[in-house]
Amino acid sequence: MSFVTYHHGNDSVAPAYLAVPRGEGRWPAVVVVQDVLGMTADLRRTADRLAENGYIALAPALYAGGLKIRCLIATLRAASAGIGTGYAPLVAARFPPGR
Repeated sequence: MSFVTYHHGNDSVAPAYLAVPRGEGRWPAVVVVQDVLGMTADLRRTADRLAENGYIALAPALYAGGLKIRCLIATLRAASAGIGTGYAPLVAARFPPGR
């Protein structure tokens, strides 16, 4: 369980929390989407719990900092429009570049 970054879009990187099951194997993966509070200890515990049950869990940090309500509104608008800073990291988490 660790904080990572991954690429999305034009040389952009997104921070995320990654939880991986123990041992060797090929595991199914899930993207854990944050709620209004952002990257919280509860979100990380959820990802850890999924890993304990055999899933790779990636939880992207969608808020870019600053005033949380502005980040929330921008993220919701991006999700609705299907483009933008809150949308691109989610799509890249689902479909990594080069896949």
